[in-house]
Amino acid sequence: MKRLNQLNILRFIAAILIVIYHYGKETFPFTVEPFVRIPTGGNYLVSLFFVLSGFVIVYVYYPQAADGINWKRFMVKRVSRFWPLYIVTILMILPFRWGVPPHTFTGLVLSLLMIQAWTPPYPVAFNGPSWAMSVFVFIYAVFPFVLSWMRRQGLANHWLFNLPDPETLQALMPVILWNPLLQLNSFLIGAYAGMYYHERGMHNPVDQKRNLAQLAVGLLGWGVFVFIRGDLQRQTSLNLLYSNGLIAPLYCWIIYSLARDRSRIAAFLQRPWLVKLGDLSFSIYLLQSPLDTIYKYFVQERLEILLPYPWIGQVHFYLYALGLLAAAYFSRHWFEIPAQKFLRRKLIPTMNQ
Repeated sequence: MKRLNQLNILRFIAAILIVIYHYGKETFPFTVEPFVRIPTGGNYLVSLFFVLSGFVIVYVYYPQAADGINWKRFMVKRVSRFWPLYIVTILMILPFRWGVPPHTFTGLVLSLLMIQAWTPPYPVAFNGPSWAMSVFVFIYAVFPFVLSWMRRQGLANHWLFNLPDPETLQALMPVILWNPLLQLNSFLIGAYAGMYYHERGMHNPVDQKRNLAQLAVGLLGWGVFVFIRGDLQRQTSLNLLYSNGLIAPLYCWIIYSLARDRSRIAAFLQRPWLVKLGDLSFSIYLLQSPLDTIYKYFVQERLEILLPYPWIGQVHFYLYALGLLAAAYFSRHWFEIPAQKFLRRKLIPTMNQ
């Protein structure tokens, strides 16, 4: 089956924006209008990973659903993609955070078992962003069964949170933001879009002008959302949580339109170097916190002594980001891919690489 390589760049964009949200908010140009709006509330970007994964995995596995998907084979193939680096990043950050709650023995055990997202306050123990991997493990575990049911019944589910009481919202926040059950809907919305693509969009003729117009509307809608969501939140009494499926239909609109695109845009996005950037998304996401800690511990203060200039504070994030990209590239090609092949070969000897 042909890969939808033009979608890969969305993973990279999401990963980079999440890094900016976590570590670049105090760096120019994200300190001035209108760019200051880009990194705020970046949790909604993790939802893009779930939606896109739902779409792509259904695209790949939908034909197999009628005969049933081999659960063990599926889990090994999916989890081996990120598990080796996941463990390494926890070990990298362990010496810097050990003993300070939630970075405790309990947090470590839950993280190693990849179930930390189920138990506040441990979802962000040690390598904080890795809570999403705990969600992915749960999603992958139920996916073969869900897909079989979807194929028979069809499925669209969407939970929205409208909690005008700030105290109630604050009390529920650890569960709402991280619990895998409350992230599953984003994945299912993407999966439903993938099923729709299989049944109606993949084989039908594409009106390229209309499809490009739809893609443009989707991208414009995403841009408008990025720039107005803060004002919308402040000027209304609605505390809408965009990370739990609220923006998933917009992501589906963009993904579906881009998957059907046969124009020069899709051809450009399928260039090998852009596809490889998308392949680095998991590496960037998992390495961002350990690399930030290592940079601040070993580099930042020494660099400020060596270069005592007022502008040096604005350079740190970009040096860190370059180091993160380099580390992600070497991790992907020299560690993750060999480890992934080794695990697949050992756990399922007959699996094609």
